[in-house]
Amino acid sequence: MYKRGLLLLLLIAPLSAFADPAAELKSGGILSASVPSGGAGVWPGRAMALVDASPEVVQQVLANVADYRAFVPRILSSRQVKPGRFVVDLDLPWPVNRTWAYVQVAQSERSGVRVLQWRMLNGTLKRYEGTAWIQPWGSKTLLTYQILAEPHTVAPAGMINGGLRDAATQVIEAVRKRTAKLTVRVASKTLR
Repeated sequence: MYKRGLLLLLLIAPLSAFADPAAELKSGGILSASVPSGGAGVWPGRAMALVDASPEVVQQVLANVADYRAFVPRILSSRQVKPGRFVVDLDLPWPVNRTWAYVQVAQSERSGVRVLQWRMLNGTLKRYEGTAWIQPWGSKTLLTYQILAEPHTVAPAGMINGGLRDAATQVIEAVRKRTAKLTVRVASKTLR
């Protein structure tokens, strides 16, 4: 799956952007691109990076949507309303600003890759959906995070696409920080 995921990212990103994608990942870099989804318009943003935590910990952090307000950028509040269903309040950049989404979150595993998918059931966006692929990479985890948030407002697609790439990158950075805090807490409890 890693090779397919990396190949897909390379096919959709300018080849000159990553001289050596595997080396970029190993050095702590984050690869990001827009994922063409047919024609012009808003495309999902995708980012890929290594996280210094187990796949179980990464999945735990991402699946705990009710806790997103504590660490995910632009999340004002998040709460579980039913099993697998959450309301998320967001503060997105202009021209969208404050918005909300009622999302359904599903978890699965495919060929050893943990998959977390969400989609908006109701809300103030035209579309809000995404997927996180979580897979082992030695003692680390390869996290690929894809997000699509399409507003009901008129804005240049290029501007939104750039924002979605940035958002995917920011979420990976937030997950790295969150898992590092969890790992430190577990390590300190073990030492006691």
